[in-house]
Amino acid sequence: MYHGTTQTAALNIKKHGFQRSKDGMLGPGVYISRSFEKAQRYPIKLPVNEQRAVLKLRVRVGKVKKIDRQGHPLQKTWHQHGY
Repeated sequence: MYHGTTQTAALNIKKHGFQRSKDGMLGPGVYISRSFEKAQRYPIKLPVNEQRAVLKLRVRVGKVKKIDRQGHPLQKTWHQHGY
């Protein structure tokens, strides 16, 4: 799986580990994708004087729920349901 970020943030992640975001489409967490192409587009608003980086990750997933649209009933509360 892949995580798109800035080069500076990628170095910090490698040194200190991930830090959960305060919010996002699915609430707080670390956002990853199966798609390298999708990860390459993040961060969407690239800071001036920064370059994008994509981290390739090995991820152990537990219980999975597909949330594939805005307004999904579990969009912000999935974690309260054991996912």
